[in-house]
Amino acid sequence: MQPAPAKNVDPRGAGYAGMAACMDCHKGIGGTYVHAAHAMTSRIANIHTVDGPFGRGTGSGASAAGATRDNEFIYDAGHKVIMEQRDSGLYQVAVTERVREAHRFDIAVGSGRKAQTYLYWKGDGVFQLPVSYFVTEHSWANSPYYPPDSIWFDRAVNVGCFECHSSYIGTKAMLHTNFFEGTPQYDRATVVYGIDCERCHGPGALHAAWQREHPEDTVGRYMAKFARLTRQQRLDVCAVCHSGAHTGQLRSVFLFKPGDTLSNYYFADPRLSKAPENTDVHGNQYELLIASQCYLQSKTLECGSCHDVHVRERENLAVFAARCMNCHVPAGGHAGVEVARGGHLDGRVGGVKVDRAFLINNCIDCHMPARASARITLLTQQQKDPVADLVRSHYITVYPEESKKRLAALAPH
Repeated sequence: MQPAPAKNVDPRGAGYAGMAACMDCHKGIGGTYVHAAHAMTSRIANIHTVDGPFGRGTGSGASAAGATRDNEFIYDAGHKVIMEQRDSGLYQVAVTERVREAHRFDIAVGSGRKAQTYLYWKGDGVFQLPVSYFVTEHSWANSPYYPPDSIWFDRAVNVGCFECHSSYIGTKAMLHTNFFEGTPQYDRATVVYGIDCERCHGPGALHAAWQREHPEDTVGRYMAKFARLTRQQRLDVCAVCHSGAHTGQLRSVFLFKPGDTLSNYYFADPRLSKAPENTDVHGNQYELLIASQCYLQSKTLECGSCHDVHVRERENLAVFAARCMNCHVPAGGHAGVEVARGGHLDGRVGGVKVDRAFLINNCIDCHMPARASARITLLTQQQKDPVADLVRSHYITVYPEESKKRLAALAPH
């Protein structure tokens, strides 16, 4: 007999318990997950979740006379956006010769590792604010795809953005401005921010109800067990968001649950994995991975082989390099460097003698380097040309130029 789930308050339906219910039992893993990238990929915008400055200090690239403030983004002499903190919230205020227009930061999108962009509600529509924050450049920046010479507040956000940067949002209708264009209308009371437990593990209301009634049961009933999923099914869970744009969409991926077949939801572009060298690194991690020899020569390698999404590991590349060693160890099984097809057994790269510890700890920079995205670029206050977002490539291969850079850094000066 199935347990009776608690009264539902989750907007996704009766099968869902909400992340707070998961935290009741999984305090340890939940406590680390809330600080990891997936959980932080969208949040209510406030002074604690927006990374950019709202003070009045002078920006690093400004001159003393007529200096740019660190809470301003200037388009030209007569157009700028000021980031203001008010009693009612944070605002982007457009200032021109004729107009002063303000819209509130309502949603922060991005975990804060590289960049954040911001959304605001207008009625039941959601729109992107014109100024984003480029974390790696410590600078406010013109939002991606926005005109560099004018202030624009009218870019509507479609549901596809929420499908990868949130766990749910309810849609109401499409407000059409003409035959070709429309603004999606949402139910703001239904937003589930971030990627929560049930987005990847499936509905948990029955599981939570059973565990409350049977705390001694450690089997984990009424939940999808990843160990029992096929490799493709486990990959599909991640590919929901990490396999590019949802072209040819058949059903909302909000309905996807672990064990489902992703091709029943949208058609992936098969050309991406066939030409990985030409595939943009932004959002196409799945296609890049399955084109890699590490994947093609393994029967078990999948996203979870290298990533523990429940903890924040992004600052420690040695952790990921150590996971490479799970497969790439010398024939005798001794701790060391990769053996596959005559790799670095002798501690050499390109004929250059290199400390083995360096090789063991730096697989990632040489074989999965950070590459510039052509799709996501931001124009900062100090730059005349847009700066590309750097994303680590999941096409695992030999990058001669990257190896040369790493070796050059080791050379005595």
